[in-house]
Amino acid sequence: MFNHLMKFIWNRRKRNLMTSLGIIISFLVLFLVLTIIVKSAGNYFKTQGFNTDKIWFITFDWKDAEQSEIQETFLQINNLVAGDAEIENYSYARTYIYSPWVMSATNLEYNEKELSCHIAWGDRETADVLKIPVIEGRWFDESDLPDTEEESIVVSQKLIDEFFPDGEGIGKTIMRGDDPYRIIGIVPEFRNASRFSDSRRVFFRQTYHNAENFTDFRESMGQRILLKIPGQFNAASEMALLKKLNKIAPGWTFDVRELNALKNNATMITLLLPIILGIVSIFMLVNVGLGLFGVIWYQTERRKSEVGLRRALGAPKKQIYLQIIGEAIVLTTFSILWGILFAVQFPLLHVFPSVELITYMQALALAIVIIYGITFFCALYPSRQAINIEPAEALHYE
Repeated sequence: MFNHLMKFIWNRRKRNLMTSLGIIISFLVLFLVLTIIVKSAGNYFKTQGFNTDKIWFITFDWKDAEQSEIQETFLQINNLVAGDAEIENYSYARTYIYSPWVMSATNLEYNEKELSCHIAWGDRETADVLKIPVIEGRWFDESDLPDTEEESIVVSQKLIDEFFPDGEGIGKTIMRGDDPYRIIGIVPEFRNASRFSDSRRVFFRQTYHNAENFTDFRESMGQRILLKIPGQFNAASEMALLKKLNKIAPGWTFDVRELNALKNNATMITLLLPIILGIVSIFMLVNVGLGLFGVIWYQTERRKSEVGLRRALGAPKKQIYLQIIGEAIVLTTFSILWGILFAVQFPLLHVFPSVELITYMQALALAIVIIYGITFFCALYPSRQAINIEPAEALHYE
C-alpha cells in the first residue's frame, strides 16, 4: 500500500506543487520560530548569575554642575546611604540590570584570538549585594587598586571556555587594545538582560569609589546605586528616601525603584520577536491547513466513484480511511524532506552561532510533529466522509 501511495502522490506532483510549496515554507518558518522558543525556554531554566530579591536602586542625573559640587554631592549621598539603618549593604554599579537594549561591548584578545565581550561594572560590594557566586578565584578587594600595571577583572565561565579550553584562566592576562587585564575570578553567568536572554561573555571592571574619589561616576550620568534592604521597604519609605536625596541636591533628578519591578518589562522586550514570529507562523499554518483540507476534500469528492466501486467489491472502511489519510501524510512527507534539507543548513553554516545543535534538533522534531499533526487533522474529516459513501450512491454519481 505504501508503494501505491508514493506512486499516486508522485504522479500528481504538478497538481500538488503549490500545496507542497506552502508546507515547505510553513515548515521552515515554524522551525525557526521553534528554535527561538526552545532556546528562550532553555535560557529561562539556566542560572541567571545574580539575585535581585530585596534589591532597590537609586538613579540620578545632574545638569551643569561643577566638578567640586558633584564630588561633594556624592559624598553626602554616600553618607546618607551608609547611615541608613534599613539598608544592609549598598553598591555602586554602572551595569544596568533588566535593560535588554542597554549594553556595552568591547574586544578582548588572548594569543591572537579575539572575542567580543560585554563590559559590566561593580565595586567591592556588588557580589555581596547581588549574591553573585564566584566559582573560582575571588571578587574585588582592597588589593585591586586603580593604579596597578594590570587591571584586575572578574570574567564569566563562557569567556573562560572560549579563551582557555583547558579551564586554566585565573591569573592569565588578556588584552584590550594595548591595556592588559589580569583575571582574578570567574562567575558562572551574568545574564543581566532578562531570564530569557542568551549567555554572554562578560568581564567585570571595578568601580573605584571612596570618601575622596568618585571619578567613575563623575564621568557617567544616570548610573545606579544598588541598595540591599532585607526589611519592609514600601512606598512611604521610598518617598522618605527621595525627600532626603532631594534635600541634599535640589537641582538633581533622583529615582528610587525596586529592581524586580523591571523584570516584566525586560521579559516582554526579550520575548517580543518570538511572539511576532509565532503569530506570523500561526497564520501561515492556518492557511496551509485550509489549503491542504481543500485539496483533500476536492480529491475525495472527485473519487466518489472509485471509493464506491471499492466498497462494492468488498474493501473495508478502514482500508479506505487509511488510504485517504495516508495520501495526505505522504504528500506532507515529501514536503518535509525538502524542508529538512533547507533546515539543516542553519547549524551547518552556523547561521546563529549562539544556538546549540541540540536546540536545532529539538526545534526540528517539534516542527515535524506539528506539521504531521495538522496534516492528520485536515485529512480526518474528508476521510470520514469517504468511508460513509454508499456504493449505489457513488456509482449513480458517476
